[in-house]
Amino acid sequence: MKSHFVLLLTAVVAIAGSMALGQSPTCTPSTLVAKQKRTDMKHRQPASSGTEVEKTQVDEMLSWDQPDDLQDPDIRSSNSPIDPREESVFQLEGDLWRVAQEANDCDYHLELSSSGKSAKADRIIVEVPQDDGYGVARDAVLQALTPSDRTKLENDGEVLLQTPVHLKLTGYAFFDAFHYSPHFSPAHPGKCNFTKAQKLQRGNGHGTCFVGTLWELHPVWKVTAAQ
Repeated sequence: MKSHFVLLLTAVVAIAGSMALGQSPTCTPSTLVAKQKRTDMKHRQPASSGTEVEKTQVDEMLSWDQPDDLQDPDIRSSNSPIDPREESVFQLEGDLWRVAQEANDCDYHLELSSSGKSAKADRIIVEVPQDDGYGVARDAVLQALTPSDRTKLENDGEVLLQTPVHLKLTGYAFFDAFHYSPHFSPAHPGKCNFTKAQKLQRGNGHGTCFVGTLWELHPVWKVTAAQ
């Protein structure tokens, strides 16, 4: 019995130690990867080291045009690029205000504004999946948080930062067409109180009300806390 207790205690200490160091815990998605919308695009492997990387900014991504033919459900669910940008790798810097690990896909959803903006500024979403090849990036997200924020993320699945963390990130451009919604009723504007134009641009249920576009960087495989 004593040996079993020692083994159990050792395992608990090891798990606690890994979390304290910022190592990403395992998550089981409620929606199987094969059943997730645009899954082949969301779960691409990191680009090779020789791939050209374009620099962009949060404000620039907020102004990107949407892909064509979004009224077509086949376009919105396509597992191939629906816009030339989706074939390109981008790097950007921004201020992190929110991190969430959503149960449906276990990705880390990061909301970032342009550097130096307030907590109410428009944001974009970048996502770091749980797939092979993304562990270092997920650990970097955790390391960028304070210990109390890491604990909150682990316990609640979400943390809202009072003081933003400046990050530099690299990943593929991705249009999250699942959240695109052409339907609008002035009588039922939803919790965000979007206008028709805002809803067409921001979609439905796409992060918090501060997220200003359906364009993301997703998947992201490189995360660095920048000064």
